[in-house]
Amino acid sequence: MVGFQFNGSKDLSGPRNNRMDLRNVALRGASLGYLNDENGELELSWTRAYSAAQIQRSGGAPPDRFDVRVEQFHVNGLYMFGSAPFQPFMLIGAGATRYVPTNNLATTMKFSFALGSGFKWLWTDHIGLRLDARWTPALALQGSHFFCDPQGACYTTEQNSYLSRVGPFLNSVEFTAGLLLRY
Repeated sequence: MVGFQFNGSKDLSGPRNNRMDLRNVALRGASLGYLNDENGELELSWTRAYSAAQIQRSGGAPPDRFDVRVEQFHVNGLYMFGSAPFQPFMLIGAGATRYVPTNNLATTMKFSFALGSGFKWLWTDHIGLRLDARWTPALALQGSHFFCDPQGACYTTEQNSYLSRVGPFLNSVEFTAGLLLRY
């Protein structure tokens, strides 16, 4: 599958950091599914995106910038409405999101989930097209650490705004398309 990932931002604590922003980027991935009945499917999915983080600093200081590889590993359940050749579906899943930064910073892994919908369009019994949209936020509670350096200094999340207090997530929305092979 290929697609595009729209990433959010998260408030940071400390006197020198205000906010962490992740750049919106293209993604790629794969999924492997098992049809457990005509309308249900269980799938394993993986996506990878090469993004960049920008840490907004206090007092007019220049922002910290570094590249980040974002990988998601999810187990998803799909419920399909109708039968082939055109099958709309709903998706719900859970798994983990891994953030792998450059600049000698530590990898961070967070629990994440997926909610989405899309459709499968089968051209033959075995080949088709899948399009979907997913909200895939990672859980980033107050005090969560991101991208620690070798001395143990980390970017720590805080809930400075109303949206951070009611939604403790580092948000991500994905739109993907892929070739569907069914056997």
